[in-house]
Amino acid sequence: MRENQWRVFWLALAAVMIFGSFLGCASMEEKRDKFLKEGKELYDKGDYVRARLQFKNAVQIDPKYAESFLWVAKTEIKLQNYRGAFGALSQAAELDPKLLEAQILLGRIYLSGKRLDEAEARLKTALELAPKNSDVLLLAASLAAAQGKLEAAIEKLQEAKQLDPKKYEVYLIQAQMESNRKNLERAVAILEEGIKANPDSEELLLARGRVADAQKQFPEAEKYFLEAVKLEPQKASLQSELARHYILAGQLDKAEQALHQQLGLEPDNEKHAVALTKFLVGRGKVKEGEQVLKDFAAKHPDNNAARFALADFYLSRRQEGRGLKTLQEIVDRDPTGPSGLQAKGRMAMVHASRGRVAEAEKLASEVLKENPKDMVATRTMGLLALSKKDGLAAVNNFRLITQDQPQNPEARLLLAQAHLVNNELEQAKEQAKKALELKADYLEARRFLYGLYLRNKDYDGAIQTIQGYLRYNEKDLFNLLALGEVYLAKEDLAKARATFQKVIALDPKNPIGYFELARMELKQKQTDQAVKHLKQALEQDPNFIKGLQLLTAIYLEQDKPVQAVEVLRQSLARSPNNPVILQMLGEIFLAQKKSDEAAQALEKAFTINPRQLSALRLLVIAYQQNPDVDKVKMELEAKTNDPKAPPFYILAQAMFYERLKDYNKASEVYNRMIERNLFPILAKNNLAYLLANHLQSPENYQKALTLVSEALEESPEDPNILDTKGWILCQQGDFPQAVTYLEQATEIAPNNPALKYHLAYCLAKLGDKEKAIGTLEKLLEIKVKFPERAAAETLLLEIKSGKEPQKP
Repeated sequence: MRENQWRVFWLALAAVMIFGSFLGCASMEEKRDKFLKEGKELYDKGDYVRARLQFKNAVQIDPKYAESFLWVAKTEIKLQNYRGAFGALSQAAELDPKLLEAQILLGRIYLSGKRLDEAEARLKTALELAPKNSDVLLLAASLAAAQGKLEAAIEKLQEAKQLDPKKYEVYLIQAQMESNRKNLERAVAILEEGIKANPDSEELLLARGRVADAQKQFPEAEKYFLEAVKLEPQKASLQSELARHYILAGQLDKAEQALHQQLGLEPDNEKHAVALTKFLVGRGKVKEGEQVLKDFAAKHPDNNAARFALADFYLSRRQEGRGLKTLQEIVDRDPTGPSGLQAKGRMAMVHASRGRVAEAEKLASEVLKENPKDMVATRTMGLLALSKKDGLAAVNNFRLITQDQPQNPEARLLLAQAHLVNNELEQAKEQAKKALELKADYLEARRFLYGLYLRNKDYDGAIQTIQGYLRYNEKDLFNLLALGEVYLAKEDLAKARATFQKVIALDPKNPIGYFELARMELKQKQTDQAVKHLKQALEQDPNFIKGLQLLTAIYLEQDKPVQAVEVLRQSLARSPNNPVILQMLGEIFLAQKKSDEAAQALEKAFTINPRQLSALRLLVIAYQQNPDVDKVKMELEAKTNDPKAPPFYILAQAMFYERLKDYNKASEVYNRMIERNLFPILAKNNLAYLLANHLQSPENYQKALTLVSEALEESPEDPNILDTKGWILCQQGDFPQAVTYLEQATEIAPNNPALKYHLAYCLAKLGDKEKAIGTLEKLLEIKVKFPERAAAETLLLEIKSGKEPQKP
């Protein structure tokens, strides 16, 4: 080939290569732009998850193209992943410092994090790029407001408004500034001006509605929220806004309807199902709330978040069996995957909280085998080690957590507690101090640290440590109170008094300083002074229960019940609906044999707080104490038949007849409660126990079993219901089955003596006398009185003497 031919060949080859390169670049750009276009279309439809995927595809094709990173960031902001947004924006700004939107968004993120210097740097760049851009001016206004430069902020907002009168953010920021200054009328005027300029702005309508809510102008607020819904009827978040408004307005039926509508608009979003369930439970519609989650989980079998929510529902209602079963379903579907391991970790925590060490350790170990870095399982193992006083294992587990989460104050405190179990006091102090460095107001860590000094009566060390913290904030009431307590323990009464007086001087409306002075005076036998200080405490806060309890105890010890009653009446005059104070008053009247006054106070206490079962039990005693029992019977009958009377009267009536040992009448009332669906679970359980113990017959035993089984189906983790079923089975001679229920009951309620007595009796009948003796001996170590004490003592003697236990 001649030289000129070679030259032609190489020129042709170069042209082909260059043309191919251009084709490759064009193809790469086309693919990138195609992904960007598809992503923007999805973004405009609100499908941010799929949009983000398309933008990330664009980034992979061309990692040097700043706009792709910008759009990734914008979707991350919509998905509230601000860390991801920050990273993508930083990349975009680095690739193209002149990309204005990236600079503005970075400025906003810095501003939301109160990093004002960095926000100002981004603003400076943005102003150089576009000094008359309305978004830049909005950033300038927001930064000026954050810096306290309100006039400058208003000036920038006015500039932005002139450039773009329909820029709704201008009105939002200005209205927020006025709201922060407590000038709601001016905020209203600004928002209404904005709505007039931009009637289709959902954001302005919502803001106007929220201000109306704050002013308690609920009809006005509803109008704006409904206008926003009218603009976007398919937007689920607007129904959430409506529900919030209706709850504030006390229109709970409408709130419920809005939450149903929200779930209907986004039926695959488990967060909406959870929100509806919480609302229904809060209204007392527990079964309906449960059904919402169950239906959602059935329709979305792969949605583990919904199953976790259902498990939380059961566990929060002490339905442990159902909660664990739901978590097990997650494990069965994903045995070694992230959700399955998370569920196992949760199950381990439940077992650990119940003292079931073996089950908890097994599950936590399984999690750690698959994922040695699972900190939930590691924490559980550490807590189990603490419960077993295995300090070394506890230290090792909690040290792993502090290495993984060095900024976690709770982990530091747990490590401190582990060191203490291991008798490593200095290390315990060091970790407690680190916990406080991470979280200065971590009261539990403070108590632990100060307790370490008091443990060894190192009062001077405690004083020095507390004073060290007080140097940073000499008005810290917790530390001042702790310092006073140390002085009191050291018996330096002058300094204790001065410290508590300083607490009072700093916060004279807080009763605690007066209370601590009273305790100090009592220690010196200065009762009159103590009474004076307690009265001062109650002047500041009539609901200060510790002060009321101590003052009434002093009066009762001095045999001055009239003064005790007067103190409680004075507090009730200022706080008439405090159920605890009412119960205290009822107890004093009971001690004085004033049954009518006691009943009046206790009825009101239980009406205000139907969960205050101790008040109900005392009320029944007050009824029984009344010398005119027939009159009480008539009054209770009238109240139970009065549709306007509180429903608790029928329960009190049944319990009253039980105390009178009129079991037939009590049975009749419980049956009425079941028919009227009043306290049905409690009624079924109590009636079952009554039939099996006091109205015994083959028919009644069978009815009792049916009733308690129904109650147990509704509330499978209630120890009293488990005990009732176990005790009925025990009386029928089915001892193996009975012991199963009774052991479960005592695991859930280990401090209930009646349950332990029943368990011991059934164990003895089953032939496990050694375990029965151990249970009874531990039970009888308790110094407090309980109704079954005499029976338990007799049973123990019978077992030890080899006699067959007699039926109680």
